[in-house]
Amino acid sequence: MNIYTSIIIFLLMISATLASIALKPDFENQV
Repeated sequence: MNIYTSIIIFLLMISATLASIALKPDFENQV
């Protein structure tokens, strides 16, 4: 179970970083 939880946390971190990178250019373009 610890392996699954670590994988889920790892995926959440990746998705969060990708989301922030994908949203940053949008905010800069709008401003």
